Amino acid sequence: MILNDHVNKIMLSEDTTSEQFKGKNYSMVVISDTVNNISYRTFFKTNIQQLIIKSRASILKIQKEAFRNATIKKVLFEDQNAFLLMRYEDYFATPFSARQPHVYINGQALKHRINDIINNEMRLLQQIEPYIFCNLKWLTQFTINESISSIREGAFCFCSNLKELSFSINKENKNIKLLTLYPKAFAGCGNIEKVHVSSFEVWLKKITTKEMLDRNEESCTASPLYSSKNAKLFINHQPISAFEVIQIPDSVEEIPPAAFLHQPLNHVRLSSSCAVIFEFAFSQSTIKSLTCPENAKLKEIGQCAFANCEQLAKVELPNTVTSIYENAFSDCRALNFMYIPNNVTTIEKNAFRGCKGLTLYCAALSKPEGFDDDWNGGRPVYWGVDKKDIIILQGIQYLIKNGKAVVTGTTTEFKKTDIIPSKIKVNNQFYDVIHHQK
Repeated sequence: MILNDHVNKIMLSEDTTSEQFKGKNYSMVVISDTVNNISYRTFFKTNIQQLIIKSRASILKIQKEAFRNATIKKVLFEDQNAFLLMRYEDYFATPFSARQPHVYINGQALKHRINDIINNEMRLLQQIEPYIFCNLKWLTQFTINESISSIREGAFCFCSNLKELSFSINKENKNIKLLTLYPKAFAGCGNIEKVHVSSFEVWLKKITTKEMLDRNEESCTASPLYSSKNAKLFINHQPISAFEVIQIPDSVEEIPPAAFLHQPLNHVRLSSSCAVIFEFAFSQSTIKSLTCPENAKLKEIGQCAFANCEQLAKVELPNTVTSIYENAFSDCRALNFMYIPNNVTTIEKNAFRGCKGLTLYCAALSKPEGFDDDWNGGRPVYWGVDKKDIIILQGIQYLIKNGKAVVTGTTTEFKKTDIIPSKIKVNNQFYDVIHHQK
C-alpha cells in the first residue's frame, strides 16, 4: 500500500514489488516501520531527493539491486535503529551506492554520529550487517567492539579512505566469542594502513573467517589484509616488523587464511599445537624462516600459503606433515633446499613452481601416488634420502651417498667466485666430493 501518493511524494506502508518505481522521480520517499521487504530493483533508476527511513524494531530486508542506478541526494534515518537494522543483500541494495548521498541519523550527519554509534549503540549488537557501512568515503577509522561476533559480507566495501581498523578484543577476557569475518567484508578498502589487535593469540585464534570454517575458496577475501597491500598489523601498538621472531602461541591450532599476507615479517616459529596453515597465510610477506618444535603437529600447508615469499630461505617440515597444496611455496626464490618427510602423501601441482634455486630431498624411495606430475616445478629431486645425510657447508649442499659427498646444490651464501673443495670433513670423517650424481 502507498499512502499519500502525490505527484512526487510517497509513503510506503507495506512490502514493495520488483521494479515498482523504476525510472520515476520523487522529491520524497518515506519507508515506514511496517515495511519488511524492499524487492529486487524496486527503485531501479529512480531519482529521489529525500529518502526517509522511519524508526523500527525489526530487520528491514532490502533485496538485490533495490537501488541500482538510483540517484539519491539525501538519506535520512529517523534514529540509530533505522540505520542499524537494515539487511542489504548486495552492494546495489544500499542507498549508499547511489552516487554518494548525504546520510543523516536523527537530523545529524552520519559522519558526526559514527563515533557515538561505534562506542554506544553497536555495543548492543552481535554482528555488523552486510554492506551497512559500504561506500562511506569519509570513513577513515573504525573500532570493532568485543560484542561483535561477525562482520558480514561487504560490511565496509568501498570505504576507500578507511585507513585504520582496530579490533577491540582483550585477550584476557575468556568469555569472548569467536569473531567471524565474511567474504569481501573489506573489499575495495585498498587504503587501509593499520590493523590493530591486542595480541597474536587474538589475531590468530579469536578472529577467523566463515570460509575457513567451511573450507571455502574465498576464505582469504574476508581479511582486511587481503583488501589492502599496504595494511600492516600492529600487535599491542607495536608494528609487526618489530618482532625479530614471532612465536605462534601454543593455544593456536590453525593459522587463518591471509593471516600474515603482505606483512613485514622476520622469523616465525610454529607452536606444537598448530596443525594447519591455511590459504595465503604468509603469502607475499617478508618471512625469512619457518621452524617447528620437535613435538610439532603440523599436517597441512594450504594453497599459496607461502607463495611469493621471496626472502624465505629456510623451512623445516616436521614428520607429521601429510599434505602440501597447490602453489604452497611457489616463487620462493631464496629457498634453496627442503626435506620432504616420509608422511607427506599429497603434493599438488606447482607447489614449488618458480623456486629457481631449490633442491628437494625426499624420504620416500620414489614419487608417491599423491604427488602431482608437476609438483616440483622442474627442480631436482633426490629420493630415499635420510635427513642426516644432507650436509650444508659454506653455502654448498652435499648429500652423503655411497661414501661420497655429492654436490646437490648451493645456498645464497655461496658466491660465484667460491671454489667447491675436493674433500670435506663431517663428524671427523673425510669424504671425496663428486658433482651432481643422483
